[in-house]
Amino acid sequence: MPPHEACGGRPAARDFIRPHRAHLVPTVCKSALRMTLDLPNWRIVLPDLTVLAHGLACERGDQLVFDRIDFTLKGGEALIVTGPNGAGKSTLLRLVAGLLPPCAGTLALQASGTSHLIDTPRVDVCHYIGHLDAIKLALTVEENLYFWTSYLTPMAHESGISVDTALAYFNLDRTHDLPAAYLSAGQRRRLALARLLCTPRPVWLLDEPTSALDRAAETTLNELIETHRAKGGIVVAATHAPLDLANARALSMQPLAGNLRTTA
Repeated sequence: MPPHEACGGRPAARDFIRPHRAHLVPTVCKSALRMTLDLPNWRIVLPDLTVLAHGLACERGDQLVFDRIDFTLKGGEALIVTGPNGAGKSTLLRLVAGLLPPCAGTLALQASGTSHLIDTPRVDVCHYIGHLDAIKLALTVEENLYFWTSYLTPMAHESGISVDTALAYFNLDRTHDLPAAYLSAGQRRRLALARLLCTPRPVWLLDEPTSALDRAAETTLNELIETHRAKGGIVVAATHAPLDLANARALSMQPLAGNLRTTA
């Protein structure tokens, strides 16, 4: 029995046995070498959800960060959150993820087409990719991703793709056995984003997702986001850089010293 099961807890980073690496057949995609992943045939079935936010407000350190935030997101929709530093974009994502409580307002998950509220904790429904990559530098690239795959609970009727395939999709297969400390900032970001592929969840919360990415990696990420939306997934992204997402809605936030303006 693995140590984490004996203790009744989550797996530690080295508590799992890695399978033999599958044989990967790479193809040249633009200037980068990566494995072909047929995203349109990515066989997952996500739960049909609606995210309902009404009158949200949040405090940090006894200071009101934002208030009166309203939005409704159905399956396939994306919300782009913009605003200057300190406006509360990251705090809003953490609140939606269930990592912070609101001091006012309500945030609920609803089964689409019904009035039934889903009682599954949001932290188990959402993928939260923060501006920190959540990578253990002493572990190898694949060990990091195996850990997150073991730690996170999928919210789909099919499992995610393999760790090998996820690494290859983000052009990290050649670094699989390197300590993560050797990776560049862009490679660490791609490793963090690879979690999205391995553990299917319907709601993706992305904080500055293109940070440190080159143009080819940005294209890869946009392709992945649009595929997730096509399968009924929901995306909320806080960003200073433009994201090329079709028909995305907008939420513009300003520090409370100025005016708070919502356009979602």
